[in-house]
Amino acid sequence: DDHEVVRMAVFARGDGQLAPGTAVPLRETICKQLLDGRIGPVIADVAADPVVGGLPMVRALGVGAYIGVPVPAGERLVVLCWMALGARPEIGPRELRVCEGLAATVAAALDDQRR
Repeated sequence: DDHEVVRMAVFARGDGQLAPGTAVPLRETICKQLLDGRIGPVIADVAADPVVGGLPMVRALGVGAYIGVPVPAGERLVVLCWMALGARPEIGPRELRVCEGLAATVAAALDDQRR
């Protein structure tokens, strides 16, 4: 539908603001911009990005950096994403490859569930 729903969230420290079941209008999400091809998979400084820097969700959560990888999941659109609270100028291809590997694992698990 027109919402992104958090299915799982893991936080490095403390409680996060995106609990499983949280629904956010798609138009307000970084992941939607990724799926639409408006951004690439790695944004080291989200606040400086002209496409996603002003999104309400980004401002509300204080997202500073983002990596997103689409996951093949049948009829559903699924994105494995990593977000950090501050800009991370050091992220790049290496971190993206790690996320792509995790996304492949998630895709295989989802495929197993569909069988």
